[in-house]
Amino acid sequence: MPDLFWILQRCGFVVNLWSRGGIMQAVKGLFMEKWLCWGSMGVAGLLLLLFLLDLFLSIPFGGISSTVDILIVLCCGIVLYLAYDAFRDLR
Repeated sequence: MPDLFWILQRCGFVVNLWSRGGIMQAVKGLFMEKWLCWGSMGVAGLLLLLFLLDLFLSIPFGGISSTVDILIVLCCGIVLYLAYDAFRDLR
């Protein structure tokens, strides 16, 4: 009787990334990687816009803490840069 790992692997739920002598294979290919980069840039850009508005105009969150706004703007900027850099590597 086959074990659970073998059944999941045959159904496509488990991917062996180290098959064929250590070469990693992408699960969905270049299309999925591009959409992950676009999604990351979109979410980071939206949050950057929201927290910049909160920092300067106190609109979405009422301007409760400017320290939190500044830290989140910095983090969103870093994520936006990293997603853009990963997208450039895919081209």
